[in-house]
Amino acid sequence: MKQIHGHSIRVSLASHVLNFWRMTGNLIVMPGSANLDLRALQAAAMEFGWTVRFVHDLSKAASGRAVLFYRDALGPGCSWLDAVRQLKLALPEARLIVCHGLAEAIDWPELCDAGAFHALGLPLSVNEVRKSLGFVLEAEKRLSGLRHTRSHQPRPLRSESKEGSKRAEFMIKSSSDET
Repeated sequence: MKQIHGHSIRVSLASHVLNFWRMTGNLIVMPGSANLDLRALQAAAMEFGWTVRFVHDLSKAASGRAVLFYRDALGPGCSWLDAVRQLKLALPEARLIVCHGLAEAIDWPELCDAGAFHALGLPLSVNEVRKSLGFVLEAEKRLSGLRHTRSHQPRPLRSESKEGSKRAEFMIKSSSDET
């Protein structure tokens, strides 16, 4: 309870709003051998209220909501598929954004199945980074909305046996017949 001008006011926030607040956070960059434009990343991230953090060790990427990476950031000779799998295993909630050279062949459907969220061509452009971060934000909003909707839907009665299901169904019908 908060007191304003002698009146008690209760402030509550819906879970989807709290999830959105959690979204404001770090954009993790694992450049590996790629030359990523820090200014482009910071300019786009600033528009979303995010900070950009360069890390060279997977253990320091734990707080990131989105991870932009080049494959060899996870080890020399690491394939795109192995890099996505390792990152998804270590950071299951993070949105993985592959940063690849335009001449590099990538199997996007395979990377997507492994957990990649989006891809950006190198060199990075501010507009492309902005779009990608917008996709991340929209995905988080939709996911938060789904969680919020599911938490407010009536839950069906469940029972262990068929007889229990019939009994529960009958009880529901009986109570609705009485009203």
